[in-house]
Amino acid sequence: MMDKETEMLLEMVEHGKQECQLTAFILLLEKSENRVDWSYEVWGKLILNLKSPDLYQRVGASQLLCYLSISDPEKRILQSFQDIWQCTYVPDQELAESVLRATWRIGLAGPDQRIILLQAYEERFKALCRSGNKVDQSICWTIMENLEMLNKQLPNKTTSTLANQLRNTEIANKILYSYK
Repeated sequence: MMDKETEMLLEMVEHGKQECQLTAFILLLEKSENRVDWSYEVWGKLILNLKSPDLYQRVGASQLLCYLSISDPEKRILQSFQDIWQCTYVPDQELAESVLRATWRIGLAGPDQRIILLQAYEERFKALCRSGNKVDQSICWTIMENLEMLNKQLPNKTTSTLANQLRNTEIANKILYSYK
């Protein structure tokens, strides 16, 4: 059951003044860092927002779904993963990376969720890191950071193996060196 504060924050995100929307959204993300019992009360709306023509609605829905994935015992996130992942490709680099930075939280939800996430990370990393493009390298850097955060929060052999495998590539060494 959703508490009044959460209801107010959701209302502010959807209908509040622009300067209040971001603050309310950040507070919602903070509330969602731990399991909540209201995830399915907002899930359907967030899924609809993944298809919105409004880029900010898609990005916000993606981020919040990533956070709420730990409060998803029915594993609905698995059906929504591809739509969330698509938001990591939006043309606005800052928004795309904000979604990408939130995706590691999906791996906290369980082994099935972690498998699909790690596959996406590996494919994206290998596809992008061959280029010398700074944008692509930034995405690869974010993927490596996400793997480290996931492994730190929930140590797992598969996660650490992938992190080590990607970190030990020649391209990763160049990226790590350029970001230090």
